[in-house]
Amino acid sequence: DTFAPLSLSEPLFRDIIDAVPVSIWVEDFSAVRAALNGLAQSPAELAHHLDANPELLAKLAGLVRVLAVNAATLEMMGAKERRDLLRPLDTLFTPDSYAVFRDELLAIASGSPTFEADMQMRTLNGQPLLAHLRFAVPGSPPDYSRVLVAISDITARRKAEDAMRGSEAQLRLITENVPAGIAHIDRNER
Repeated sequence: DTFAPLSLSEPLFRDIIDAVPVSIWVEDFSAVRAALNGLAQSPAELAHHLDANPELLAKLAGLVRVLAVNAATLEMMGAKERRDLLRPLDTLFTPDSYAVFRDELLAIASGSPTFEADMQMRTLNGQPLLAHLRFAVPGSPPDYSRVLVAISDITARRKAEDAMRGSEAQLRLITENVPAGIAHIDRNER
């Protein structure tokens, strides 16, 4: 049977994807691609159309369907089962998500080979999540039915970076405004 290797490889592929510690989603973007084709002929025209009709972003985001997720996604999003996440993408958006989604649409319209950005989202229980997402922009319309997106939770890292910047700013403020001399001595007393 010529199809036997394919039927055997699908479970293996699923097991490999599940073992990856990064969240991987498969999204169906085909309805969005079709809508974009009807909206504008150029990326500049699309940008103008999206800016003039901000409600359109929510409508387009509602067309993106999550088809499959790996185990890391279940953990990141607080889901018990895969079917909990097989829904329109906009249900996981926050108001800040739409600016990044707009940039995604423009990247697709301009033919960029990849898209990468940080996006504010929310987990299934409503907790805020800062995610770094990356995907290869499909080259032709049929490819839009199964777009593979890698997503990393960078919430803790961003909080630590913000705290460090705050500490550095506070230390700089103190050292610049203390009316006394300040010296830094290393371990070798230099």
